Amino acid sequence: MAILTQTKAAVDQQFGPPTMADNLIGGDDFFKREEAYQYSVGDLQVIVGFYSGIGRYVAFTKGMLDPQQFASEDVQSSLMLIAPPSQWKSSADQTPAPAPAGGAKPSTPPPAHVIGSVGADVTYQCTIKDSAGNDVSVLAWHRSDKAYVFAYCPLMMPPQPAIAASPAVIDPNFEQS
Repeated sequence: MAILTQTKAAVDQQFGPPTMADNLIGGDDFFKREEAYQYSVGDLQVIVGFYSGIGRYVAFTKGMLDPQQFASEDVQSSLMLIAPPSQWKSSADQTPAPAPAGGAKPSTPPPAHVIGSVGADVTYQCTIKDSAGNDVSVLAWHRSDKAYVFAYCPLMMPPQPAIAASPAVIDPNFEQS
């Protein structure tokens, strides 16, 4: 199930009862209806931000007491909770493929890779369906020097507001004290 675009009740049913969490995007009057909850999913702590009861963003961490960097398989496991790996495109996929001999076009495009290179910031994008069947774009990122993966839906059908998230806004939420 895609965590994003789901109701809080559906996410609770999938992952169990949550605990309250700090809002990761809020701060202005526009997001007065934002609520965040934390779920434990295997080795991951999952913070889901709901706006008017609909999941709009998610942050995956490996624990705040001893933050650990994410290995490529951790990033993949996180993103799989939103959409299958085949749906994700990453900034690491932007390297051009070598042209086949004789100038012929490749018969099939190379598969999309979910995981980017170690040591670089990698962004991800996919499209999922909301409960009404509308296409919803999901953007995500993982920074190799940070212990979280963040994904969000920047635009959804009204009455949902647009969200503009960036590492500069999200990073301070995961800084060690």
